[in-house]
Amino acid sequence: MSTQASLTVYLQALGGKFLGQNAYYPDNIGVILEYSGGTVNLPYHVTDATNDGILSPAFVNNSSSVFPVITPIMEGYGLNFLAPDTSTIYGVSLFTLPARQENARVTVNIPGPAGYQQIQWPIVLSPAELIYYATIIVPGLLVGGPEFNLETGMVSIYVKMMCGCQITVGPDSYWLPNDFAVYINVDYGDSTKYIILQFDTDRNNSTFTGYVPDIDQALSVNFNALQASTGNTGVYTLFLRQ
Repeated sequence: MSTQASLTVYLQALGGKFLGQNAYYPDNIGVILEYSGGTVNLPYHVTDATNDGILSPAFVNNSSSVFPVITPIMEGYGLNFLAPDTSTIYGVSLFTLPARQENARVTVNIPGPAGYQQIQWPIVLSPAELIYYATIIVPGLLVGGPEFNLETGMVSIYVKMMCGCQITVGPDSYWLPNDFAVYINVDYGDSTKYIILQFDTDRNNSTFTGYVPDIDQALSVNFNALQASTGNTGVYTLFLRQ
């Protein structure tokens, strides 16, 4: 007689929240279990009723993620831990347990402005265990939405956590611009120019801007972003002309 078990998977942005309604096209996130019994899809349904986790400075055993949200502050670093509640987004499914213990894997496909990122996460299945949980960490940064003005030479790009959380300045900001370095490499064909972008305090919505000289002569602009506290990176290439 076959035995049914359940697998619940949470997807947490490295240094951020769970991938929910603010993530990049969350309806296109795919989560599957691969093992000797076949391939099992774990539906990951984001709705208006789901949330992307609760931030708290306190760690709650058997609830909080062990990967904190790190906020650089004047005194050093502020730490907040992420915990789910009954409305937090996750993928879940029942599956038939193998007769013997085996090494399986969970494969996650996550969309972003530059394409899909695939993550494979090992999991050990045992006939003695009926309930499985996994929190899979999703590294990287969402870099996209480029804007440029040929008349002024100004360019801009948004940089967000993989959960879609924005970089802002304010009393309730967990992701501050001083934790991020954003720069561009401008290709003119016969030369390349390196330019550092600055956080746009007027917009205060995760946007970084900068001036590109002779932008009408540029072939492409390669945007690069780095988060110092986590090592998260993201890239985006904008082709202006052939």
